[in-house]
Amino acid sequence: MKESLTGQFGRIIGLFFGLCTVLTVWFQIETVHQLEGWRWRFQTAAVWDWGITGIWIMMTLTLVWACIKTEVSWIKMVLLFVLGVTVQWGPVLSTGEGISGLEDRALTTGHREFSVIASHQLDFLQVLEHYETLASAPSQRFARSKPPGQLMGYMLFERLADRIPFSVDTSNEHVVSQAHGKLVRVLALVMPLLAALSLLLVYRLAVYFVKIEQAIGIAIAYALTPSFALIQLHFDQAVYPLLCLGMWLWTLRTGRTWAEGLGLGILIYLSIFISFSLLPAVLLLPFLLWMFNRRPRLAWGLGVILGGLSMLCLGLFGGYLPWVRYSAAMVHHSTWKNWIWDPWLVAQFSLLNGVEWLWWIGGPLVSLMLIDTCRLDSSLNLPLKRLGWSLLLVFILLFTFGQTIGEVARLWCFLVPLGLIWGGGQIGRYPKWILGTAVVLQLLLIAGFRHSQDFW
Repeated sequence: MKESLTGQFGRIIGLFFGLCTVLTVWFQIETVHQLEGWRWRFQTAAVWDWGITGIWIMMTLTLVWACIKTEVSWIKMVLLFVLGVTVQWGPVLSTGEGISGLEDRALTTGHREFSVIASHQLDFLQVLEHYETLASAPSQRFARSKPPGQLMGYMLFERLADRIPFSVDTSNEHVVSQAHGKLVRVLALVMPLLAALSLLLVYRLAVYFVKIEQAIGIAIAYALTPSFALIQLHFDQAVYPLLCLGMWLWTLRTGRTWAEGLGLGILIYLSIFISFSLLPAVLLLPFLLWMFNRRPRLAWGLGVILGGLSMLCLGLFGGYLPWVRYSAAMVHHSTWKNWIWDPWLVAQFSLLNGVEWLWWIGGPLVSLMLIDTCRLDSSLNLPLKRLGWSLLLVFILLFTFGQTIGEVARLWCFLVPLGLIWGGGQIGRYPKWILGTAVVLQLLLIAGFRHSQDFW
């Protein structure tokens, strides 16, 4: 009983610090904003409908309770998916903007250039062959830091939009054409669904490390992070986690035949073809095998190599040289970020990047995980211990060689599930009142971000 009371007292302290985080956002009190290079400044508060917010919070609490209580696997998956969609749409509806508030992400933020180019109905092979010329155009900024797969992904969405018979209002100054408007509308409807699908994969991956009741808590926690709820209509939030979780699960679920390895090799190449940012996710694959002492068969390993090489040859045949694109992308990225490799600057920006990544997971959630982490003992299982060491290595490499100053809330979205698996294993076991309070605080934080800070 004494240990239980001690644990609950520690979590009450965690909730208190989480509440302080929520209040600093709603009342626009600068805290982490004092860090050199901090990007996310407070802005003019959005108009807020507390009636809709109340409905949103009650719906989310109901879905969280149902996800934890149901024992039927497929119902649990459906509820998780609905939870993911609900969390993303709640802040948008609470501002009274409707779907236009969601479309704003693809119309006014930096990645707008991808939707504009894709709406020109370009040829896929032409883009692959002449991507360097396209990316070097004066109008392009983000395309220069990406491989061609990012733009080609938007082109796939454009093809989908073109085949659906509907029209949109083009009076918005940011909509350049009917094709562009239709593409943005499809992005606004489909991308939140893709992001919600990632919750199912988070759950499936977490089951390898912790018990089922803990795994569902981790998936719920991921849905309640501001990075998941607010960094919308970006591949970083909707597509990258799916690719990474898919690679990690494929690695753990296979290991015998060459065909299984072939599929993983193709998926690895496609991931890097869409974004070089996912290289750390690929680096984690052998560590996953180490975490569970897996020894795949030689045929599987050869299949992975064959799958990657086959895709590489297809790209070369189309005129795409990945090493040339990677070199140009890194030069552009470091120049854009004014990156200078200096030990003092690396330490300074490591602090900035680490704090920003945690800030977008959410103060209430991070506070509770820190309290739980401080109470962990030797009972932590071997895979979780090794996951912790693997994540530490990946973050050291990112801090040292990532060449980025801030904006990691978006760039490192794909690492959030692993961070939650390592530190959030007790969430599903919280007493009802602690879990309910944590959920409400996280939702109020998400609303506060949308109201006073937001993502752009």
